[in-house]
Amino acid sequence: MIDGLQTWWLMPLVAGLLLAVSAGPLGSFVVWRRMAFFGDTLAHGALLGITFGVLTDLDPTLALVVGSASLALILLPLQLASRLSADTLLGIVSHGTLAIGLVALSLADGIRVDLMGYLFGDLISLYVGVV
Repeated sequence: MIDGLQTWWLMPLVAGLLLAVSAGPLGSFVVWRRMAFFGDTLAHGALLGITFGVLTDLDPTLALVVGSASLALILLPLQLASRLSADTLLGIVSHGTLAIGLVALSLADGIRVDLMGYLFGDLISLYVGVV
């Protein structure tokens, strides 16, 4: 019989497989549209969203989703109005949002955040909700 101690790896494995299945086609579409830095830009923009969430006491997950969605919606008019290539624009926005997020977070008094956990996450943490 399989108990909870022997299947701790099941939820992270399923989450990793679902991520791989969904990221493959999306990655191909992004490269085809010449927006190879799109994922990088959203990741750096997510840090800006988390920063605003921490500073305003919002749920970090909600702040991350709102920040990334807002950045994605802002990128479309920027791309249409700019003479720069999509990858150049994404690189500029990516580093700009990362810099603004890090500076704003470092200037906040009394706030200490694990940035590595927010930036990279941890698939093994999915097991906590199953037990």
